[in-house]
Amino acid sequence: TNGPSACAVCLGRHRHNIGKCVSDTLWDGNSSRCKRNKWGRLVNPEGVILCSDWQHPQSCNSPSPSHVHECSGCGKKTHGAQTCTQAKK
Repeated sequence: TNGPSACAVCLGRHRHNIGKCVSDTLWDGNSSRCKRNKWGRLVNPEGVILCSDWQHPQSCNSPSPSHVHECSGCGKKTHGAQTCTQAKK
């Protein structure tokens, strides 16, 4: 995608601090799937910390089990927030 990266929390591409976004809703008004915990880490609805690199445009190729590769937008393991169909285009 061209332009700004999608935020891993709200999936928006509008200008804001995507590293600190705490929105409860996606850019389109629907409920966001993931949130930031009290330490600012991205967590899924079960409270599992997700790999933040996986959500970035360059993605992550680490095989480490601590790198949970799951889309913050939809939960699929095939892509991150940048290519999620729910992310703002």
